Amino acid sequence: MKRDSFVMFTDDLDILDALPDEQAAKLMRVIRDYMKGIEPDLSDPVVNVAFFPIKKHLDDNYEKWCATREERSKSGKMGAEARWGKRNEEPKMAKMANAKNDMANIANAKNDMAKMANDSKAWQSMAKMAVYVNDNVNVNVNDNENVNNITPLTPLEGEKESPKKKFNPKDALEERITDEKLKASIEQWLKYKSERREGYKETGFKKLLSEIENNVKAYGVDAVISVIDKSIARNYKGIIFEMIPRSSPQPRGATDFSKFV
Repeated sequence: MKRDSFVMFTDDLDILDALPDEQAAKLMRVIRDYMKGIEPDLSDPVVNVAFFPIKKHLDDNYEKWCATREERSKSGKMGAEARWGKRNEEPKMAKMANAKNDMANIANAKNDMAKMANDSKAWQSMAKMAVYVNDNVNVNVNDNENVNNITPLTPLEGEKESPKKKFNPKDALEERITDEKLKASIEQWLKYKSERREGYKETGFKKLLSEIENNVKAYGVDAVISVIDKSIARNYKGIIFEMIPRSSPQPRGATDFSKFV
């Protein structure tokens, strides 16, 4: 193998002093040819013997130099990777971290779904075991059965109760007032209040109905309708029952008041 350079020990050159000039010159040519990758002429036995230890030292030095070069090459690559590869690894590490987070979120979602499924099964079992009746309640279960007439179940801890039905004054009006003329007058009053952007809460409206019923009993339907109309016409905030004349109360037995209760 041809070598561009080589290391030779000075001790190896001492052999030249022991050789005649002709054999010393031959030895130097043998070393040169060997290092250039040319088959040296070792026909002279003395030159061959002299070259043997020199050849061994040349080969050992070349092997050490190759090993050193390989180690330096590896160190250089590692340094470059440590310097530049780290920058390339940071996005990869971030992606791996995000992927781990996504997997963790998926696992948590699966656990939540499993918990919801278990909670649903528990509700279904409790619904089937209920034996007392308060209201008629329909409970849908996975096998599409309807369980009727069971006591409403108290939600489990952490569960939100179903929102209550929003109060509607017209529903209360239908339940309490049966006289159509009076009902129409109260509906007109509700419309008037809505136009003023004023409404009634459940307790307040039920109190109003009670007051209307009491005044109907005392003064009659027409008197109450009249005061409602006057309150609207005069843009009052509330119905002014004090405008009903107090001198002539409704004659006892003149109106069937049972229909207003």
